[in-house]
Amino acid sequence: MKRFYLIVLVVLQYACSPPTEIGADFFPEESFIVEEALLANLVVRTFPLDSTISTNNERLLVGRHQDPVFGLINGRAFSQFPIDDVLRLDAERNFRFDSLTLYLEYDGYSFYDTLVPVQLSVHQVQETMELDVDVTDLYTTDAFDFAATPIATVELAPRPRRGEPLEIRLDDAIGEDFFARLVEDEDVLLVESEFLDYFPGLVLQVTNADGAFVGFRKSTAQMRLYLTDINSLPLQQEIRTYTAEFGLSFNQILFDRTATNLEAIDEDEGLSSSLAEEQAFVQAGALVSRIDIPTLTQIRDDNEDLIVARAELRFRAVGVDIIDQEALPQNITVFWVEEDNTLFQQNTQAQLELDLEFGRDTYYTLDVTDFVQYQLEAENPEDNGLLLQFGTNGNAVDRLVLGDSNHPDVMELRLFTLDLKE
Repeated sequence: MKRFYLIVLVVLQYACSPPTEIGADFFPEESFIVEEALLANLVVRTFPLDSTISTNNERLLVGRHQDPVFGLINGRAFSQFPIDDVLRLDAERNFRFDSLTLYLEYDGYSFYDTLVPVQLSVHQVQETMELDVDVTDLYTTDAFDFAATPIATVELAPRPRRGEPLEIRLDDAIGEDFFARLVEDEDVLLVESEFLDYFPGLVLQVTNADGAFVGFRKSTAQMRLYLTDINSLPLQQEIRTYTAEFGLSFNQILFDRTATNLEAIDEDEGLSSSLAEEQAFVQAGALVSRIDIPTLTQIRDDNEDLIVARAELRFRAVGVDIIDQEALPQNITVFWVEEDNTLFQQNTQAQLELDLEFGRDTYYTLDVTDFVQYQLEAENPEDNGLLLQFGTNGNAVDRLVLGDSNHPDVMELRLFTLDLKE
């Protein structure tokens, strides 16, 4: 092993070159030949995730999309709106109710086509949003009861990167009830704990299944109660605000994979790429891909003096052209896992290499030298693999289709080995 670390510094300068003799100036009595071998028979499987923690994300994620590969994806944002400023009405002034609105700012995230109009609806939660005594988090599969009839609906074309904030007028009946309770100086509009029992929160959801997912910034999301003092000239307006920032929130993200290749996925065994048109799948909060390298055992047994200078894994997104390649996820987190997919070490992140000129050779690359070295020395290397997943926590729906070793968008492991000749 000491010899490996000594010579690898020299090899890395030439690792991408054809086989050649190097190092003669440093080791006059020996020659080193760098050889590249491609292992094409990687085993790739897709596994489902049970759910993902989503408590108090910075993003309120909303969307609904029928993906031809991944099925129907439905995202709702649940959020409380605690009292922001506890102010009683001035008894000497005569106020009039104007409106109750929901104010939302985009946070820049979107997925799928934002040119398709989105039908956004706002619903009132019908039970107190709180965690059970022995529960510390809410997951993407959790829910609270909410009214089927919306208190506001709006159709919009999302503009997540340059759009103006949204301000949606809520049902006047709710706003008028807020106002009446303020006039009566009731505690439900002045004491936070009582207010959250009276008004548990809101749910945001999309009803059409062909639009984009978009993110709204939780820290600035507000309900705004507009009032006007009608005895003053000029008329003076006041605002009472109820802000999501310090309230309990989470994103519910549900998946229906009916009539897709993924419908057959097994929780324990996963879905082999050979049963899914030589493809594997990664989806934020839902699916991970596992890569196994069974040929390493045979290579180790057949090459007693094998020295691996570098090992590089390359994989490609299926069906991506030059137009949309820049929309690919920039990084994919990779873990070393045992037979049951238990994580035991994080490798690094696979990096996206773009072919901006022609779009023909865009791929992800990952240095797996340490993993290959570990596998060559492991007692049971066939038990370990690499797990690819997105590092998001219930706040995204990014997806990626990968080709396996037999797909035209081929996945390959490149081994650069050293041949020492005395």
